[in-house]
Amino acid sequence: MRRLLVLCPISPHMADRIAAEFEVHDLHRDNNATRWLTANGATVDYVLTDGHIGIDSAILSDLPNLRAVSSYGVGYDAVDIDAAVARDIPVAHTPSVLDEEVATTALLLLFACFRNFEAQTAQARTGAWARDGSLPLARTADGRTIGIL
Repeated sequence: MRRLLVLCPISPHMADRIAAEFEVHDLHRDNNATRWLTANGATVDYVLTDGHIGIDSAILSDLPNLRAVSSYGVGYDAVDIDAAVARDIPVAHTPSVLDEEVATTALLLLFACFRNFEAQTAQARTGAWARDGSLPLARTADGRTIGIL
């Protein structure tokens, strides 16, 4: 069976689905990761990571038979791409899966800034509104042209 090394937290659902296809070692939960890599690194076929944890050249060097790295999520900033390319190891990720959510969040934050939402909410939650009165009126986003680059 193919051996998968997991370097990042995964959900129980993901773990169950992956275990059906791979022999899995969850290195991010291993207190003796260095020892495990020394003893077993040559048996690893694939790595699953994410854009935050990634994989560095030190771990890559402990995996001489590695066939591919998969970074779930849109990012792979923490994957040592140069080291992977030097060894012809493909690196995959899932681009574009969060484009709409990122755009929605950007608009939400923009409106929150225009309306001074954080200060208004804090004032209401602490009771300062009842004690001190309302904050000055916030700006409006109405009629403005905005862009996201």
